[in-house]
Amino acid sequence: VGMRLHEFLYRHTSDWQRIEECLVKLVKEDKELLKHLQTTRILTDLVRSPILGCGLAGIFKPFLLARLWDKVMGGSLKVLLYTLATFLTCDRYQPEVMQMSSTSEIMNLLWSMPETDQENVLSHALDFWEMDG
Repeated sequence: VGMRLHEFLYRHTSDWQRIEECLVKLVKEDKELLKHLQTTRILTDLVRSPILGCGLAGIFKPFLLARLWDKVMGGSLKVLLYTLATFLTCDRYQPEVMQMSSTSEIMNLLWSMPETDQENVLSHALDFWEMDG
């Protein structure tokens, strides 16, 4: 399973332009945030960082990764983008993201997310993803 997941992610995370366009669509309702992410190049750098290629491993607890990767293994890379977009736009983290100027700051914030926030972000992301079809 791990090898198939790796192969799937490797194949589908190489089209950075399409991935970035999708992420832009997911955060576009918050125009101020989108402008900030584009001006600081955080959006572009996040898409090109290894974070999507590893399926957001290292950010979520294993039991939460199982829920997320189940959707990825079902053929949806977009669920990773919905999860990242939910993190960036949620009321809890959006104000902090707006103060950051680098991808490394965003990554540190992702890595330090408490388990309860991980659960909330993932649950909202999966709901958002399912509603969009």
